[in-house]
Amino acid sequence: MQTSPLEKVHFYVTQEDLKKGIKYNCERCPVARSIKRRLKHKNITYITVTPGLVTVICSDSTVVTNPLSEKVKNFIINFDKMNKHSIKPFRFYLEFNKLSVSELK
Repeated sequence: MQTSPLEKVHFYVTQEDLKKGIKYNCERCPVARSIKRRLKHKNITYITVTPGLVTVICSDSTVVTNPLSEKVKNFIINFDKMNKHSIKPFRFYLEFNKLSVSELK
């Protein structure tokens, strides 16, 4: 079985994401906010982020899931546990199957 090549999609958690992000909220945490902003004009109806996985549901009911790196997992755990003002903005990327990326366009 042949798999499609992966494509990196870059995201940036901003200071505003940190300020407006909600602890323990899979849809409104800083990581979810940054993904929603980056994919704002795409075919997306729902995004949820857990410490291990991001799930994107497209308007045609396609579901795209992606595991999160240790860096992002640790950020989410720390954000939920700590004073959100002590957390810094950061960049991360997700690798999507190229077929999945086309669903996000």
